[in-house]
Amino acid sequence: QVSSTLGMQTNLQSSDTNCLVDTCTECVDTEGCGFCYTGEGDLMIGFCEQIGKNSDFSLGLCNQTRPGYTWLTGQCPSDYGGLIIFALCFYLLCFASGMGPTPWTVNAEIYPLWCRSTGISIATFMNWTANIIVSQTYLSIDSELHQWTFMLYAGISLVAIVIFYIVLPETKGKTLEEMETLFSRPVLKLGRSK
Repeated sequence: QVSSTLGMQTNLQSSDTNCLVDTCTECVDTEGCGFCYTGEGDLMIGFCEQIGKNSDFSLGLCNQTRPGYTWLTGQCPSDYGGLIIFALCFYLLCFASGMGPTPWTVNAEIYPLWCRSTGISIATFMNWTANIIVSQTYLSIDSELHQWTFMLYAGISLVAIVIFYIVLPETKGKTLEEMETLFSRPVLKLGRSK
């Protein structure tokens, strides 16, 4: 665990940029500010400073002439990098062996032969449209919600699970002809077979 001491460079602050914050994370999240620190073993001593004209340097300790200081404007150092990589790989392993192939399996079963190719094409288009929406909006959402971004995604997923549980009927053991009859009912009357 890296402990940090945050100092304040009050004499270096301009009137339009308030870099007087308590933590490294708050500092790099504040527009016009960056975190300047030097590490001594497990102790990190740092300052929140105003970004200079060249964002590679600050107007304070992390200017071009002072060696031994590290300048951060994007994110703070963390001891949890390995844990994050492990969690990501574990998520991918679980997703690939569980929920990853499920939509494609359901799509292969629910359409009658006369509309199977069209149905799968529309489902694939909607899947990739959703992927593009998430990819294009993630950074904007994350800059506003920070760690709550994935709670938003989890909430959306929970709503989808409930809707699919209510609407998607059981198809186990049904023939293609029975599927056509089953899915010819209105969406709100599909539900689980009794």
